[in-house]
Formats: sequence, C-alpha cells, structure tokens
Amino acid sequence: MKKLSEIIIEIAMQGLRDRRYAHSEHMHILMFLAHVAWNRDTKSPYYLIDNELTSQLKSFPINKKAIKIELVSDDWENILERMLAYKRKHYPDDRRVITLCGYTAWNTLRVEWE
Repeated sequence: MKKLSEIIIEIAMQGLRDRRYAHSEHMHILMFLAHVAWNRDTKSPYYLIDNELTSQLKSFPINKKAIKIELVSDDWENILERMLAYKRKHYPDDRRVITLCGYTAWNTLRVEWE
C-alpha cells in the first residue's frame, strides 16, 4: 500500500497550475485541502464544510496575487472538488481516514490515519 503522505502530496499537486510551484508557501494550504478532500470521501461529505473550512483557511498566510498565478483557482471549493475527483479516480478503494496531517520540524509531511 502506498504511503498516505505520498498520496496527499500527489493530490495537493492538483491545485497547482504548474509543478514548478511545488515549493510555494501555498503548498501548506494545498496539503490541508488535500487532507479535507480525502476525508470528505472516506469519512463524511460534510467534513469541514462552510464556516469550519473558512475558519481553518484563515490561519494560513495567503498572498492573493500569488494564488492567482500559482493555483488553478482562487475558489477553495473548486480546488477541493478537483482533489476529490482525483482521489476517487485514482484511489477509489483506499478508505483510510486521516487523523493527523501536518509538517514536521524537518519540513516533511506527516500523515496519521486509522
């Protein structure tokens, strides 16, 4: 079974206009959105919706000009839908639920699941 951290990175990349932006500060937001998209498929379609999602997104530094250049959209739900479609197409039978997703002190992605 493929490591879930590798899959989340792969899903997060769906939010980028171009892979050259893979080291952008916005990858943190995309990793978070990939986590949300994953759990909307495996846990509940209502996982972090509306105000909950908006509240979480406010904790990230967002450069609106850079987002328009680097990301496929500045509409978070649009990006989530792309990620969810990707997850369902490429990992339809993977039902792991993410319980923790974040960067370590060594700047690597750590994903825990059940």
